[in-house]
Amino acid sequence: MSEQVNNDYFDEIFNNVEVLPEQPRKKYRTVIQIPNSVIKNRDITVNAFALYIYLKRESFRERDSKLQLDHRKVRHELGMKDNRPLLVAFQNLHNQGLIEEKILKMPIHSPLIITLSEVASEPFTQLPSELLDKVNTIKPYGLRLMYYYESFINRKQILRLFAFPCFETIKNDTGISHNAIIKYNNLLVKNKMLKIDKHRAEQGDFGFEKWNNHYFVLWDKIIS
Repeated sequence: MSEQVNNDYFDEIFNNVEVLPEQPRKKYRTVIQIPNSVIKNRDITVNAFALYIYLKRESFRERDSKLQLDHRKVRHELGMKDNRPLLVAFQNLHNQGLIEEKILKMPIHSPLIITLSEVASEPFTQLPSELLDKVNTIKPYGLRLMYYYESFINRKQILRLFAFPCFETIKNDTGISHNAIIKYNNLLVKNKMLKIDKHRAEQGDFGFEKWNNHYFVLWDKIIS
């Protein structure tokens, strides 16, 4: 590509590689960093969120914030059956200030040009890039929930490697409905990427006990 590269942009991107403690020394894995402001923006749809992760990964691979994309490949990798949900996802990202171009239709004989906008990158949450490869299995809902739960976890605190938001908080932060949270939590557990433990939180109204889930994001299962 002939566009001039923004060095500050790539200083940030190349920090997306770290050693996971579960892996042997000198084995590096690429992680995709997403700002928490994006993860907890309920105005970003689950399809747009999955697309944004895809764009961040491609930007790292191409070493450029401006991308030339085959929209058919993007659609296939994200499990979208036709152009309509992909087009809506691009429009959502533009409306939320995450890409510069306003996409009204998909090109027929030319690549799709997309430029990632610069946004505040901290605080951020990172997960292994292999998670995106599983989007056809866990769906964009599962992808969003995995990043959401991980955003609460401080990996340096060994005794508290879990998140415990209540359903109402998850719904308010992501826009995902109560029923969808249950459905995709179960799907993530079934695919062994998420572990859920129930813990009593407090005494509820009329003497009923209130319970909070503890969510454990299983990195080793994501990369296996």
